[in-house]
Amino acid sequence: MIDEFIKYYGIPNSQLHNLLQKTSDLTFGLKDENKVVCITSIELGEAKYRNSNNKVVKIFDYDRFISSLDANFQRGRKRCDAVVFTQDKSNFIFNELKSKQSFKQATLKGAVQLKSTLDTVLAVPILNRYIKLFKSKKCCFCNSISISPSQLNASQAFGRLSDLLPNGAKLLHNGINKHGFEFWVFSGNQIIILG
Repeated sequence: MIDEFIKYYGIPNSQLHNLLQKTSDLTFGLKDENKVVCITSIELGEAKYRNSNNKVVKIFDYDRFISSLDANFQRGRKRCDAVVFTQDKSNFIFNELKSKQSFKQATLKGAVQLKSTLDTVLAVPILNRYIKLFKSKKCCFCNSISISPSQLNASQAFGRLSDLLPNGAKLLHNGINKHGFEFWVFSGNQIIILG
């Protein structure tokens, strides 16, 4: 698929290797460590995943891939950190990872990065057709810093967001939704469930 992306955009091929990792662990986390997406324990992840059916999950380091391409192609092009997908084509996720206190600002920036990634990838016809085969398609913004719901004060909300919304919050985003993707926001210990 990398070759199709490169060919479509007419850019020199990336010489990077090891952009794809896989796991079938019941739970795992993803963390952006020095611009490299790493699989970690769920406790250490900026994104936290539950894979109850031990599906084979592939994680593509999209940001590192784009960062390795021609500077003219990169210029002004926002992108998410990772593409996460299951081998059985049940889940396809564009994932942005953050650890920011300013949740609102980080979420807005993350949404821009996810939409830009979606537009860039889906413009490639063969990738667009491939992604349409997946049952669930999501853009997920994950911030490892917890936020407080607005109706609770900070002391009441401490540690409760995961109880109120343990599996994140699905939000409306016309630019993402028009492509058949859902937009999800996760913070703290909220978990992405792979179905």
